[in-house]
Amino acid sequence: MGKKQMAKRICILLLSTLTMLFISGCEAAGIGTEVRLEGISMYLDGKLISGLPSQKADIVLKVALSEISISSTGPDTVIRLKPGDAAITIKPDGISITGVDPQKLKIEWQDTEQNK
Repeated sequence: MGKKQMAKRICILLLSTLTMLFISGCEAAGIGTEVRLEGISMYLDGKLISGLPSQKADIVLKVALSEISISSTGPDTVIRLKPGDAAITIKPDGISITGVDPQKLKIEWQDTEQNK
């Protein structure tokens, strides 16, 4: 095998490997995909939690996302994020988030001046 042919095969192999790493890295990181729940108040046992940096927060989920499905049963609404098992359930007494890695969830406190 000649040097040109060997160099060509190495370049193709290297390019294929880098492409696969980039694709799998982007999918795992969920690059560019954020689901935001804005203006959420934090309650415990029906009472507003005191001592927080703000009474309102934005909850940001960073997940790989290709599909969103929304369903409702009575007063409850469920938002499912696919691929994966992430679900946001909105009920009259609050919101629950399941199936999300805690490291992919971020709370951004809203400025207290904005809430006035």
